[in-house]
Amino acid sequence: MNQSRIGYEHVPEQDASRAARTWWDENAAEYHDDNGAFLGESRFVWGPEGLTEDQARLLGSREGVVDKKILEVGSGAAQCSRWLRAQGARVVATDYSHAMLEQALIYDDRASSQHRVPLIQADARELPFADSSFDAAFTSFGAIPFVPDAERIHAEIARVLRPGGRWVCSVTHPARWMFPDDPT
Repeated sequence: MNQSRIGYEHVPEQDASRAARTWWDENAAEYHDDNGAFLGESRFVWGPEGLTEDQARLLGSREGVVDKKILEVGSGAAQCSRWLRAQGARVVATDYSHAMLEQALIYDDRASSQHRVPLIQADARELPFADSSFDAAFTSFGAIPFVPDAERIHAEIARVLRPGGRWVCSVTHPARWMFPDDPT
C-alpha cells in the first residue's frame, strides 16, 4: 500500500537557508518591479504600513545618527542604508542574496557618490565583522522572517554591537507576505 506523508517534516537548516537564498536570487528583479515605487531607491520604510524612519526615529534623532556606524541586515537593495547615508551615518548593508545586492548597485549608480553604500553579501547568522563594530544595527522587512533560527541573528547582532548599541527590527506577520509590500 502506498501511503503519502502529510504533515510537518523537518528540513535541515542548510537546505532551508539555500532555498531562501535561491528564491531571493531568482525573484529579486520581480520583487523590485512589484515594490520599487513604494520602497524607492533611497527611502527608509519600516514595513508595509508605510511608517518611515523620518517619522519614527527608531534609530535616533537626525543629528543622533550623524557619524554613527550602522549595520543593515537583510538590506535587499539597501534603500534604508542609502537614506541613512544621506543623513550622515556611516552605514554598511548586508544581504544574503547576490541578486538583491546587484539591484543595490543599480540604485547606487543613480545615487550621488556620497550616498553610495558599502555592500557585503553575508548570512545574518554569521556576520563577517569584529565584535563591537557598530553603534546600531537594524533590519526592515529583512532577515528575520527568512531564517529558521532567528535566535542566531539576535546573537550575531549582540556580538557586533558596541556596548549600549541599539538593535531595531521590524517583522511583519507571516500572513502579510502573501500581499505586496505596498499597502495600496
